[in-house]
Amino acid sequence: MRLRLLMIGLVFCGLALTLPISLIAAQGGGGGQFVGGAECSTCHRSLVRGHAGTFHALALQNTQTDKAPILADFSQGEDLRTVQFPGESTPRPFTAADIAYVMGAGRYAQSYLYEVEPGQYMVLPAQWSTVDGSWRAFSQAGRWPDPAYDWANNCAYCHTTGWDVAENTWVEDGVQCEMCHGPAAEHVTLANENRRRPSSEELSAIRGAIYNQPDPQVCGQCHNSGMSADGFPYPTSYRPGDTLADAYTLNMPGPDSTHWWRTGHAAEIAMNYNEWLTSAHSALPATLMEYEYASDECLRCHSGDYRYNQRVLSWFAEDLLDGQPPAPVTLENARIGIACQTCHNPHSEEEYAFYLVNEPYPLCVECHSNQGIEGYIHHPNREMFEGLSLDPAIVGIPSPHFTAEGGPDCVTCHMSRLPAGADTRASHALRPILPGAPHELEVTGGCTSCHDTMTTVQMAIFIHETQRNTRERTALARAAMTEESPAWVDIALSTIEGDGSGGLHNVTLTASMLQAVENELGLTQPVGAGVHPSDTPPPAWVELPIVGRVEGLTVGPFIFLALAFPVLLVLGLFVIQRGRWQILGVIFLLGATGVLMALLVMFFPPAGPASATGSDSYCMLCHAADQVYTLADGTTLSLYVDTEAMEASVHGVDSSTGRLGCVDCHGLHAYPHTAPPDTLRAYRMQMSAICADCHKDSLAHYEAVLKENIAVGCADCHSAHEVQPANSLYTGPALPLPTETPIPPAGG
Repeated sequence: MRLRLLMIGLVFCGLALTLPISLIAAQGGGGGQFVGGAECSTCHRSLVRGHAGTFHALALQNTQTDKAPILADFSQGEDLRTVQFPGESTPRPFTAADIAYVMGAGRYAQSYLYEVEPGQYMVLPAQWSTVDGSWRAFSQAGRWPDPAYDWANNCAYCHTTGWDVAENTWVEDGVQCEMCHGPAAEHVTLANENRRRPSSEELSAIRGAIYNQPDPQVCGQCHNSGMSADGFPYPTSYRPGDTLADAYTLNMPGPDSTHWWRTGHAAEIAMNYNEWLTSAHSALPATLMEYEYASDECLRCHSGDYRYNQRVLSWFAEDLLDGQPPAPVTLENARIGIACQTCHNPHSEEEYAFYLVNEPYPLCVECHSNQGIEGYIHHPNREMFEGLSLDPAIVGIPSPHFTAEGGPDCVTCHMSRLPAGADTRASHALRPILPGAPHELEVTGGCTSCHDTMTTVQMAIFIHETQRNTRERTALARAAMTEESPAWVDIALSTIEGDGSGGLHNVTLTASMLQAVENELGLTQPVGAGVHPSDTPPPAWVELPIVGRVEGLTVGPFIFLALAFPVLLVLGLFVIQRGRWQILGVIFLLGATGVLMALLVMFFPPAGPASATGSDSYCMLCHAADQVYTLADGTTLSLYVDTEAMEASVHGVDSSTGRLGCVDCHGLHAYPHTAPPDTLRAYRMQMSAICADCHKDSLAHYEAVLKENIAVGCADCHSAHEVQPANSLYTGPALPLPTETPIPPAGG
């Protein structure tokens, strides 16, 4: 029995003895012979059997004798399936009889291979969408066949095991054991030679002959976009255990990238590894050493190899494995961040969607929670989202997102399903889609995809104001704390700060805690603090027949004025007709006229701000100098303001609403005196939202521009401080738009 358990467990134990070495250990590498999955099943029967039904194993299926793997319906899509086959005189729709191999198990789609010559295959130019249940074009070139459809040069590596690019051959169909664990000939030889009661040294040699670390590069060899040194879109010379970047260049975000949305999200399929590299999950655990309070316990949530090492040690503790246990993983030798295998189990049949090791939400809050941490507050995202109080004095209020039936959770916002190729894929960049993203992303994964009663501009304002308000109030409360302040005050503020969302994970609880803290410390809410839209419902404007809703006219004043006008009019006419007290009659008529004018003003309120301060002298103490400010994305903004040009603008002395000063547009707590946006586009969005406060007639135009994915704001066409009438704007050839520097990778 012990021997059977030993052999079953061998595949899990590559960490033994050598785990503390570099992420890229000496195991694996370019050498070695492949033996095939049938040989693996001799000892690892249950693992091989479970893996056989996975999408990995079914990545390529031979249909030359058995057409069952083909999922397509050939009663439709003849126009898309019509091709000119080599050696045939007329075009015709391809059929199941023409298909030699199926490429893809059908999670999203299936593509089909045609054998052009013996051993040479072309991908047919139509694929079956299992999502839509229909055919769609698979257009890679202007005609078929074409080198762009060549299977060997474009697809083979990631759909086979043991692909030999020089010989154009492979060992096994699909992604089998040795694709991830490396060629296993030496491993099998040592296992056979030491089958009966192997010593600790022999077990170490057996385990060291196969690659079995939770290395994201193993997944990244296929789940990526890049180019090898010899010009193939896959890493031709990579073997598990190698450094993927040694002979392979990944397509990463850049100014001219065609592989990425400008938000830093992948625009193509199979770019999970590229996105992961830009996320905080990829940060090496070694960076923890920079923190004063770091300990090995931190690795529980910051290290994939630590988590796996703990599993292996538990198998030894339970006597499931013999030999020398692996050395512990510590802060000094941890090498892997939160890796693919931390969340996914590629061996299993699909117990959880996408081979996750648990349901998505509990998987996220296993680490993004303060549970199990004593003495300080650290990433209390679960507590904030669920409204779990960390102190009896703090009233917990769950987020409406958490309590709503079928409401959003971590994955909804941080791993939105975004357009990639012809389908959508869950993003692994872990960045929410914020207002100002391309329209395709906003409508699929942005805030307004659910909050569809708010415009993009309104949502941008809400997010900015909520986070600004939270930062300002938290900072003021911190400054007002004393040694006598109750402990719960620090816990409340630490919860808000540690959550890191600026209040967005739970707007209600954040506001409640800040209000309680301010009451305790004797503070008042700062001027200009943001307010959640639900806290300020719109006034009940009057609804009139035919005319409809009249914004600016509320029910109370309307009833009063609507009754006052006929009363004053009738009284005035009556008194004048009586011939006595005519002066009084004139006063009544003047009053009726005044009431009528008031009603007209309510129907047609004057445009622009009610008042303008015209004040900018204090601001110009700094903004008269030629200075620049660098945003987080690396772009710069000029801080210089030309007062003469501003004076000559439509907002200057000749403005019908009075000369506008700096604070009339920017407010008392204006950018950049609070934390600025990270990107130039976010800044433009914020400023354009200010323009829309007065220029409501242009709001529809501006939102139409956003939907066309044009990364410009109002000031890009009208200027920021030298605004001129529309009829004086430049009307020549289109000018090049300013480029934005992409968000730099986080932890990559």
